[in-house]
Amino acid sequence: MTDLDANSILPAHQMPEVIVTVEPQYIEAQSTPAEHRFIFAYHVDIYNPSHHPVQLMTRHWLITDGNGKLEEVQGNGVVGENPIIAPGDSYQYSSGAALSTQVGSMSGHYGMRVCLETVEEAKKEAQEENTIDALLFNATIPVFTLAVPSALN
Repeated sequence: MTDLDANSILPAHQMPEVIVTVEPQYIEAQSTPAEHRFIFAYHVDIYNPSHHPVQLMTRHWLITDGNGKLEEVQGNGVVGENPIIAPGDSYQYSSGAALSTQVGSMSGHYGMRVCLETVEEAKKEAQEENTIDALLFNATIPVFTLAVPSALN
């Protein structure tokens, strides 16, 4: 199997689109403000409006606290999975982050793969040594705020 950067093959108007929405939540019960430890959950919805299945391969997060300290987190998949999202479907998961300040932000992207053929077609092409069966692209995770509710009043 060979993966290609979708940006190098497809015109901009044909690029796959994945829509990511995030709902953050302050977890007061797990936070210890006296020790400058503020715990947040975030609930993610990844929607695939395209005509092809897509697979989430990697994650890249930028987490910034209220003092401007940046933490970068990268890895494979999310919550131990590399979900395949069918056309018109969504994938949801929840995770968390700890900050040393009452306010911060997160943003980033998911490394995604567009699956262009069925399993049977992929097997046939592999036998013919023509194994291009996926295009890679990034799905943007828009900036969202992590905040203790009283911190923004």
